Amino acid sequence: MNPYGQDGSVYFRTSSLGTRDTTTEKTTFEMVTGLEGYTDIGGNEWDWQVYYQRTSAKEEVFNYNLVNDTVVQDLIDTEQLDLFNVQGLSTDDWSAYNAELLASADHTGTYQSTQMRDIIDGSISGEVSRITS
Repeated sequence: MNPYGQDGSVYFRTSSLGTRDTTTEKTTFEMVTGLEGYTDIGGNEWDWQVYYQRTSAKEEVFNYNLVNDTVVQDLIDTEQLDLFNVQGLSTDDWSAYNAELLASADHTGTYQSTQMRDIIDGSISGEVSRITS
């Protein structure tokens, strides 16, 4: 329903779908355990430490009331979406007409991420040799 008969660009808000909103759900688990001690080797004391860490994280993001641009473009190309009220409807009827069509373009975007990390660490320290003068 292009009253001008020429291609052009139109920018508009799809507020009839509701406000765009995002929710994020995050779950994280972390565990750290370790041992430490000392021992005598060859007359020298040695300190040692060994640690293990496991981290697991899951994140899900939901984006609500997004618009599928392809569906909107198809509604424009087939002249179903009346952006300029060329039908001469009342404001309320025109808004309801377009809202019903735009509802077909409404979608929820999701993003999911899962991360798992295992870390093993250790150290040993002691006197290797003595320098005498």
